[in-house]
This record gives sequence, C-alpha cells and structure tokens, in this order.
Amino acid sequence: PRRRGSRDSPRTSEMAWRGLGWDVALLLLVNFFSGFAFHFMSVLLVLYATDEFGLSDSEAGVLYGWWAIISMVWAGVMGFFVIDRAGVKVTAVLGTTLLCLTRIAVASTQDLSTLKMVVLGVSPLAEGLLAPTCMVGIKKLTEEKDRSMAYSLQYAGHNLAGAISDLVIDVVRQHRPAAGTQLFGVPLTMTRSCLFLSEAALLTSVCCALALPRSLGPSCHAAPYKEFSEDEPKPGFVQDLLSLLRSPNLLRVALISTSLTFTKSQWHHMNATMPKYLIREIGQDVPWGSVNSINFWMCALLPPVVQWAILGWRDIPCVIFGSIVMGVAPIFMVFEVSVRAACLWLIVMSIGEVIWSPRVVTLTANLSPTGREGIFLVLANAPTFLAGVPTGWMSGELLRVYCPDCPTCRESGGDFCSVPSALPLDVLGNGTMQALRCESRAEGGSCLDRQWGSLNSCPSSCAMCPGWTSDGRMVWLWILIFSVVGPFFLAVVQKRFFVEEEDQAPVVPPNLFGNALGSFEQEAPVPRVTESLGVTHFNVVHKENDCTFLHRAA
Repeated sequence: PRRRGSRDSPRTSEMAWRGLGWDVALLLLVNFFSGFAFHFMSVLLVLYATDEFGLSDSEAGVLYGWWAIISMVWAGVMGFFVIDRAGVKVTAVLGTTLLCLTRIAVASTQDLSTLKMVVLGVSPLAEGLLAPTCMVGIKKLTEEKDRSMAYSLQYAGHNLAGAISDLVIDVVRQHRPAAGTQLFGVPLTMTRSCLFLSEAALLTSVCCALALPRSLGPSCHAAPYKEFSEDEPKPGFVQDLLSLLRSPNLLRVALISTSLTFTKSQWHHMNATMPKYLIREIGQDVPWGSVNSINFWMCALLPPVVQWAILGWRDIPCVIFGSIVMGVAPIFMVFEVSVRAACLWLIVMSIGEVIWSPRVVTLTANLSPTGREGIFLVLANAPTFLAGVPTGWMSGELLRVYCPDCPTCRESGGDFCSVPSALPLDVLGNGTMQALRCESRAEGGSCLDRQWGSLNSCPSSCAMCPGWTSDGRMVWLWILIFSVVGPFFLAVVQKRFFVEEEDQAPVVPPNLFGNALGSFEQEAPVPRVTESLGVTHFNVVHKENDCTFLHRAA
C-alpha cells in the first residue's frame, strides 16, 4: 500500500496533468481572457463614472455595487435555466459574445443614460453567464482525483489575469494616446483606451468558447458525462429550490460566506476605493495599477506554497486563521498615507486570502449536489452578492466624507491641472513673471482659465489643491473595523456547525493543491447518515482533511 504523505511517482503526476485534457485547458483559457477583461471593468468603472460622466463618489460607488449584485442575480438565474440545463459551452459562448458587444458600448458612449442602461442591463447578463461557468465546468469535466489541480489552475489563472491587467493599465496611463485622438467618434482618454483594449481579450475568449466540445465528458478514464439521467424526469424550478434550501451543506457554506462578507469587501475597496484614494492623496502619477497587482501576483503564485505549508491543517481552522489575517491587513493604511502602506496592506491581505480562499472554493464544490452545482454556488454565496450595493455605497461615502474630490484642480476627464504653461514677461518689461498658469496633459480645457493665487507649482494631487482638506486614514479605520468582525464571529460559532470528532480515525492530510504539485492523492468525501431518538444526524466526513462537518436537523 502507498505510504500516507509519500510523493507520487513521476508517472502518477503525469497522469494527473493528462487527466485534465484539452477541454479543461480551453475552459481555463476562457476563464483567463474573460477575467482579464472583467478586471479592467471592475477596477476602472468607478473612475470612469466619476471622471468621464461627472458622477459623485457615492453615485459611482452605488453604480459599481448594483453592477456587481445584478451580475450575481443573473448568475443565479443562469444557474437554474442555462448552466445546469443547456451545458457549459452554451453559457460560455453566449456570455463572451454578449460581453464583447457590451464592452464596445460602454467604451464608446458619452451619454450617462446609455452607460447606466448597459452597465445595469446587458453587461450583468453577460457577467452572470460567465460567473459560475468555469467552476461548474471543471467539476463536470474532471474526475475527483484531478479536480484539486484544476481548481488550483483556475484560481491561479484568474489572479494572473488580474495582475497583468493592472500592469497594462499603468502602461496605458504612462503612454496615453496623444491629445485629440479619437475612436468611434469619442476621445481616447486613459479609461476609454483601457476599455477598448480589453475588447481584444474578449474576442480571444469568444474563440476559445467556440472551440469547446458539445459533449462535456471527463477527458480521461471516465464514462461520458450526461447533464441529465435519461431514466429520471428533470426536477422543476420549485423542487430544485426547496431541495437545496433544505440542504445542511448549503447552510454550512452560507454561514462561512455570510461571516466573511465584509472581510471579502476588501477586494471591492482594492478596486473601487484605493485608486481614487491614492490619486487624491499622492498624485495622478501614483502607480496604483502596479500596487493593485500585488494581490493578484501573490494569489497566482503563492497558493501551492502556502497550501503545502499548511497540509496538516483542517479546513475550518484554515478559513478562520486566514480570514483573521486578511481582516487586520488594512491597519497599515490607518497608520500611514503612502504607497508603502498600500503595498503592506495588499501583501498581508493576500497572505490571508491564499490561506482561506482555496479551501472554501474546493469545500463548496465538493459539497454541491451533482447536476445542481450552479444554483448551489449562487445560493451559498447570496450574502456576498447582496452586500455589493452597500459595499459600493460605503466606499463612495467614505471617500466623500474623509477624502473628497478636488474638481477645482482637475479637468472633467480626471486630469489634474499639473502642467505649467509658458509664462511671458510682464508687459511693462521689468522682468516680473505673470501669475502662475496651469494646464492639464490633455491640453486646453478649463485649467488655463483658472486662478492659482500664490501657488508656486501646479497641483498634481488634491493634497496640493488650495483649500482641500482630508482625513484619509479614517477611510481605512472603518474598513478595518468591518473586516475583522466576521472572522471572529465565525470563530465563535464554528463549534456549533463544524464539529471535529475526537474518536475519528487518522486520515490523509489535506491536499487541495497536492495533486498540482504531484504529491498527494485526494479521497472522496464519505457521507454518513445515522438516526437516533427520532433525530437525523447528517455527517459529511472529508477524509482528506480529517474534519467532520456536523449539522443536526429534526
């Protein structure tokens, strides 16, 4: 027998990679390129709405929140009517095609009503189609022994797409199109240039989705997969919903999701709050895209290393410890206003994330019922989806109150009046220079008509703008308070819902990323149902981590 904890032979590792097959590789490419384009939208939407359309911080934050929540509502609808019924290929092709069309509309419009209609209408439909597609598709395409590696590649690929997109944003900001350049009749500002650039990634994603096979069967050593049994009638909508709502597994996953809602909101603040905050406090040349990419680079590269280090840890302790680390991460932003503080925040946040997030993803997938994975994932994460609007509103309000905009020192497109114009000699010829005159990098505009008083240099940040005041550290103090509450709540209630049995036999340590490293094999969960004194006990024992998730229902 194979010794527990021993390394797989080279042949076993090779077969694990082959077990994924080209179908999964194409699905991961769809995930990568669509994630690349999605991140452009998520990190630029708030800036785009404020700089290009004049929305306030609160209005832009609410728009961002509604976009996120409507996308997830559509993801739930698609989980019922498309993904679990029509198959992964249909949802991938429809989602990527619609996203291509909506991205062109968003980037080319100059009308606020059109922007809102697209962002809150068609775009969420496309995002909703794609949101659960890769996770559901991987489960349908892989065997149990190969699934951990596939999910680790999905997780790494999604974060790699975010990291690259952040770096691309900084490159575009530094090498923006010349003033007056237009595309489809609209000026190519920084945000519009990035949105148009993301269209190339979406077109590639469409091509990969079209290449997916109609038959989504496991690629290696498994019987062909069928979306439905030919001998059983398809369950109706109401029966699906009621069955899942009674599931004890859904309660457990929903408890984790609810507890970590505001901890996970740091991802929203990373996209919606930090760019505006750094631009206003430090300046328009601050490399916020590169700073933002820290999280994605770490989440792309660290999961195998971190999961190797915590192989002996059970799932729930991992989730609690990792979420506490992530929850306290904003404390650096409370102490200091600098790029260094932002980097430290994202480094610590990322370490916490790679401890708990992969464990939750695999745990959720393993507990989801076969054939209903899409709607299970949506219902389990409903608290996070519903928190999108208040999180967006909170971001905007914190900026409005503690770190407001400075429109007197900026153009309507967001550029600061940071470039000094030529200063001729006084008309009297005595060598005295005229008052300071400034313009933006976009050239022209209203900056030339403004009076700068006794300023010695043109403002390149709100901190240099006359009369501007802020207390930016309070923004992050409130974010810190909200982030740490959930993990400590989960630590308090976890014993009631997640019980570790003392008399359980020793089992193989967890190996979420073990197969990706060619080191450990994963054993399938073994359900147990026992009855005593009229009470049914639902025990799901996960042998790979020696942790029993126990829920009692009358």
